[in-house]
Amino acid sequence: MDTTDILSLVSLVRQKANMRITTVLAQQQVKGLAPSHGDILYALFNNGPLTMAEIAAKIHRDKSTVTVLVGKLLQLGYVEKRRGGTDARVYVVSLTARGQALKPVFDAISAELLQTLYHDIPLQDQQTLLAVLLKIEENLS
Repeated sequence: MDTTDILSLVSLVRQKANMRITTVLAQQQVKGLAPSHGDILYALFNNGPLTMAEIAAKIHRDKSTVTVLVGKLLQLGYVEKRRGGTDARVYVVSLTARGQALKPVFDAISAELLQTLYHDIPLQDQQTLLAVLLKIEENLS
């Protein structure tokens, strides 16, 4: 493989990971969710209620994308949205009981996916891979 294939390979890895996530969600009878919803759910699992701007910052997406994704999560009953503070433009998003119930499913998917990703790859190589990817991301910023 040529080093110029990096973007194609990263895209392929992402595509395969998303396919695996989608398959496991279907097996767990979780309907309507896409892998792109996972970042928002994880942000809420780990941080509690967040404003739309905080979610966008944590998951490195623009606010319009977050608005669309949160809208779908609202429709599915996984999150709720309320006005936050004195600024009528600010909304706080929090998990519903139905959303909280997804945490064990997402934790299991994450653990299985990481185990599969790093199978037979020594810890030092895992750390090197992460460092290189972080440097590439920095280079593109």
